[in-house]
Amino acid sequence: NLLFQRHPLLRALIYPSKEGLAFELIAKFSDIPILYSFYETEQQRQKNIENEMQELFDLRKNLWRVQLLSKKADPKKKFLILTAHHAIADALSLVNFTEEFLNCYTELLKNSAHQLAILPLNDNIEKLLISTNSWDSYLAFQKEIELPGGAF
Repeated sequence: NLLFQRHPLLRALIYPSKEGLAFELIAKFSDIPILYSFYETEQQRQKNIENEMQELFDLRKNLWRVQLLSKKADPKKKFLILTAHHAIADALSLVNFTEEFLNCYTELLKNSAHQLAILPLNDNIEKLLISTNSWDSYLAFQKEIELPGGAF
């Protein structure tokens, strides 16, 4: 929940509007799928990952989800799978987010968790979301400006 509050786009939803599709930052943490699954064979693990990659998002509920895979024979061996809709994160953003997630988890295990500052939206994205709330406008706007890489 700390990271959910820290990153505004984790609260983003996409819904139909008169102009096409629109963003709104109203997602609830309780609607984010956080799954814990077990696997026995590497083939089962790979199948689970493939299924995750094929799973569509309910854009009105969440634009990201988390899955922790654990091997039945060795419960200490785990794989963290973070899946995000391309509207809120690119690959580099997910790498950075995963690093931040693991750092927070480590701090929680040490009982030394601290408050995290809420990150602002990129000025250009924030202005666009407030002024237009339209996916079509976002796509047109994206062509006009160079968005910084890794912005989450």
